[in-house]
Amino acid sequence: MKSIYTLTTALLLSSAAYGSFYPTLFEKEVLPKVALQETTATAESVYTPPVFPGCEKVKGTEKMEACFNEAIIQYVIDRLEYPEFLRVEGVEGTPLIRFSVLKDGSISNVEVVRSVHKMLDSEAFAIISKLPKMAPATLDGEAIEVQFTLPVRFSLE
Repeated sequence: MKSIYTLTTALLLSSAAYGSFYPTLFEKEVLPKVALQETTATAESVYTPPVFPGCEKVKGTEKMEACFNEAIIQYVIDRLEYPEFLRVEGVEGTPLIRFSVLKDGSISNVEVVRSVHKMLDSEAFAIISKLPKMAPATLDGEAIEVQFTLPVRFSLE
């Protein structure tokens, strides 16, 4: 029953590389752990977010980010199953899941960064681990790795 739970995503998109702050539904670090050391991003740098399947025709960074956010949220909502035992017991919580979209658009480095209950953590982890491959994020036209943190809220309301 999808109405039993909700997905909360109210984080901020940020990038220290740009020195600016963009509100969005995910916390994102323009990662490339190594690439940022090799690449000097400036205020003039052009960043494009990963492109979730179905968002390919969207133009403009803000609209692309909005489409990405909406699509990934819908993906999670459509697949999220509240463990029956926990629902009956009244267990709620919001595990925080971190993951990377790699330079090839695949999902990697999925981890629970804030645990609430082993079964809720496991459900959120499993869904994020199965995100579809997408077009990678780019910085100045070059594919980069980006990291996202997504809170997945399990609520009985």
